[in-house]
Amino acid sequence: MKRLLSAIIFVLSLLNAHDSLAAPRHGQNWWLSSGTVPASYFGLTVQSYNYNFPPTEAWPTTKSVPLTIVRNMGVWWPGDGKVDYPVWSVINTSNGVYDWTGTDAWVAIGQANNVDMIFCLEMGPSWTGSSGHNPTTTQVTNFYSALATRYAGKIKYYEGFNEFVDGFSGTTAQLVAIQQAMYQAVKAADPNAIILSPTVSGIAYGGAVFYNSFLAAGGGQWFDIAAMHGYVDHYGETLVTAISQLRTVLNANGLSNIPIIDTEGAWQDSPSQVISNTLQIAFTIKAFVLEYWLGVSRKVWYAYDNNQNVGTFYTQATGNLTDAGTAYIQAATWLTGASLNGHFQLTNGLIWYGDLTRGGGYQARIIWTPADGATTYTAPNQFTQYKDYTGTKHSIVAHTVTLGIIPIILESSDPP
Repeated sequence: MKRLLSAIIFVLSLLNAHDSLAAPRHGQNWWLSSGTVPASYFGLTVQSYNYNFPPTEAWPTTKSVPLTIVRNMGVWWPGDGKVDYPVWSVINTSNGVYDWTGTDAWVAIGQANNVDMIFCLEMGPSWTGSSGHNPTTTQVTNFYSALATRYAGKIKYYEGFNEFVDGFSGTTAQLVAIQQAMYQAVKAADPNAIILSPTVSGIAYGGAVFYNSFLAAGGGQWFDIAAMHGYVDHYGETLVTAISQLRTVLNANGLSNIPIIDTEGAWQDSPSQVISNTLQIAFTIKAFVLEYWLGVSRKVWYAYDNNQNVGTFYTQATGNLTDAGTAYIQAATWLTGASLNGHFQLTNGLIWYGDLTRGGGYQARIIWTPADGATTYTAPNQFTQYKDYTGTKHSIVAHTVTLGIIPIILESSDPP
C-alpha cells in the first residue's frame, strides 16, 4: 500500500540492487546483543478472510502460522469484492453517521483468536474535504472519540496517518495537529490504548527526512510507539540501513528509548515484476531476523492472503501455504523463545549471521550470504546440524556448509 512513493522506491531499489548485497554503511551500530524473542513479535495482515459471512479460508493459526497481532489496513481488499473493510471512509458514511458492521466483525474475529489489533488512520471520507487527504482536527476528534469509545479495551493500538509521505496533502503543522487530535480523543475514551506515530514509509529512500520534520515540529509528544513500514527492495539487507536511519532520526529528537513497530512490510512489489520464489523465501526470513535484532518490537507482515504477489503466505485458490509462508513458520520457530547471543555479524558483506541460545546448552546461528552463487563456510565445532527453510534437518559433514541467499540455522542439537 505504497501509492505514489512505490514507483520511486522501486526505481531506487533497482539502482541500488548491487549495493544491497554489501554490508550497509551507517554511522552507528544499532544491533541488539541480548534479549529473548517473544511470540508477540509475529503478526500478519489477514486480508481476504471473510469476516462478516461464512469464512472462505481458515484463520492462519489453524495452519500453524504464528499470529499475535493484526492490522485493519487492506482487510477484505482484494477479497470478495465488498467494500466492508474497517477504515474511516467506510465506517463514517456522513457527518455524524456511523456503520460499525464491518469493524464489529473484524474486532470480534480478532478477539476470538486472541490477537492484538491495530487501527490505522487512513484517508478520511470524501465528505471531509480534500478527498480525505487532509481532514480537520474536529473531524478526526469526532471519529476517534466514537471509535475508541465503542472499542475501548478491544482495539489495543491506534496508528497515525498511514504512509503520510504520499498519503497526506497538508502541511507538517497540520499533520502534527491531526496526530494530537487523534491521541487526545483516543486516550480520553480509552486511557489504556497505545498510540502509534504516523507511519513512515520509504525510510531508506528519503522517508526519514519527512519523519524528522514531523518530529521537529512537535509530533513526538503525541505517540507512544514509532510506526514504520518495512518495504525496501527484494533482498532484505537494506532493512539495516532503513531502520538505522529511523533510529538516528528518533535519537536526534529525544526519542532514543521509544519502541518501534513495523505495521506493514514485505518484499518490495511491482505490478510489472514477479519476485522469484527464492527471493520471497529469503526476504521473509531475513526481514523477521534483521528487524528483531535491530530492536523492532513487533512486526506485522503484509499480507498473509494477498492475491497480488505482495508478501503472499497463503493462496486461496489452492488452500495451501506458499513456500514463503513455510519460511515464515520456520523463522518464528527459530526465533521464538530463543535469546540473542551478541550483535548481528557482517563479514565483509559476504556472510551475515546472528547467534542464539536456549536452555540445555543449545546454540544456534542463523546465517546466509547475499552474494551471487554459493559460498562455502567452515562451521564452528559446536554446530553439528542445520535446518533449512522447510525445517528439514541436515548433518554438517567435515564442519563445512554451503551458504546461499536463503538463510539456514546451524544448531548444536535439536532445541530443548
